[in-house]
Formats: sequence, structure tokens, C-alpha cells
Amino acid sequence: MRPALLATLAVLLLASRSSAQIAAGASSGTSSTIATRYVWRGITRVNGWVVQPSGWLGRRVASLELSVSTWADVELRRAGAADLGQRGVGRRGLGELDVDLAVGRSVGRAQLTAGWTRYTFHGDAARAEASSGSNSSEVFLRTEWRGSAVAPSIFAACDVDRVHGCYLEGGVGLPVIATPEARPALVLWLQPTAGWSAGQGPNPDDPTQGSHFAGNGLTHVDLPVALQLQFAGGALEPAVSLLTHLQWCRDGATRVTDAVGSTTRVKLWLELGVTLAAGLPRERRR
Repeated sequence: MRPALLATLAVLLLASRSSAQIAAGASSGTSSTIATRYVWRGITRVNGWVVQPSGWLGRRVASLELSVSTWADVELRRAGAADLGQRGVGRRGLGELDVDLAVGRSVGRAQLTAGWTRYTFHGDAARAEASSGSNSSEVFLRTEWRGSAVAPSIFAACDVDRVHGCYLEGGVGLPVIATPEARPALVLWLQPTAGWSAGQGPNPDDPTQGSHFAGNGLTHVDLPVALQLQFAGGALEPAVSLLTHLQWCRDGATRVTDAVGSTTRVKLWLELGVTLAAGLPRERRR
């Protein structure tokens, strides 16, 4: 799942778990991340600076948590001929805008969330940019353990539009250092994750079908290291986070680093995020 918002909201959840339990049945928030590249499920989609704004609304109805969220990727520089990007050579601006609809429920100490994601791309097909022809939809299921500070999670997303097949991801949240709950609070956090393609490689029986990965099986392993500072702010609590990603790439699609065929086994990139949240923020699946 695009890691920028996932990492920002996941670390915010660790820092504000206690206060979130007394939220009055509703949540909302906004987040913005500046990153040195845009990496989605281990695949570099933009190899230059991007800003990724987002927002979400949530509501508890009986035992269910309903939520809607949006997420966007905006390229900040004009890509060169050798660069990866969704806006094409010499252009910048909005490349992608996604919407999630989700419903969640606690089952014992586990949180189960199911929903639908719509991916839309806003380039010009005539310029060989990612355009509406690349739009797609997924259904997903996520389960997360909330019974301890160590929080394992499993995520599965299946494309129901142009790609088909499924993507699986497993991870575990590992808080390393956390100051007392009183604000400002500081958290140092790790979440090693691994991705797996199940049918999202090329389809030899249908060459018109899209694909995300070069093959099936293990795609990549990512080690985000996050340092997050949570401030007191009344109804809206601001948080600032700095994340460093170290990724080992196995699948051919995750190794690509530019538009002229350069590849690598190891990627390193940075993200700086700012979040305002009220109530319990819903995790973004990226």
C-alpha cells in the first residue's frame, strides 16, 4: 500500500492509542507528506520529490467503524527523459488521486477492516502519461492485532478491474522508544514489512491484462524507521514524523529506479509527514 500515509497514520496510532479509546464515536483528520520519491508496494512510481496530501472521516455505528478517505500524489519537479513519473517529461502536478471506503470491527483484540479502493490517474495519454486508462479498483481486507505494543498485521488486496490477481503484505509494528503519554510525546518505531504478488504479474493467457509486478511471489522487504513527535493541541492534535525507508527488492518491477533501465537491489528514501487528527485515525492501506 503506498507507504507515505500508512506510515504516518500507523505511527500516530501508536502514539495516541490511549486517548483514541475515549473518542466519541467519530474521527477525522488531514495529513501531508513530503517525500524524496513515491514508492507504491515496493515499486518506484516517481523518482523525484512529491507531496502527498490526504484526509479522512470516520464514524462509529454500533459495533462498526465506517470511514472514507482520499489520498493524492503531486509531483513537485518537472521530470526529465530518464525520470520515472506519472505526469510525463517536462511536466509536474497531480498524478494520482485515490478514494477508500472501508468498514471495520474489533474482534477480541484484533481489528478487522474490509473495503474498496478506487485508483485514478490524471496524466495525458497522448503524452504517454499515466491517464484514466490506468484507473483501477481493489477490494481489500486487513487484520491487525491490538492486544500489545507489538502489533502484527496482514493485508490482502485483490484487483477487480484491469489487473486482477491479489497482493499480500505482512508486517509488525515494533515501538522502540516511547515517552509518557503526556504531550509532547516522542516515539521511535519500526515496522518491517514484506510484500507478495499472487497473480499480479504478466498473464501469458491474456496479454491485454495489466500487471503490477514482473512475476509472482515475494516482491520486496521494507524496513521503515520512524521518529514521530506528537503535540498537545486540544480537539486536533498535531504530529510531525520523519521516516527513513530501507527496502530490499526481489521482483524485477521493484528494482527499477528510472526510465532508462537502471535497477537496484536496495532502495533508500525519506518522508517528512505532518498530521492533524481528532479521534481515532484510520490506517491507510499503501
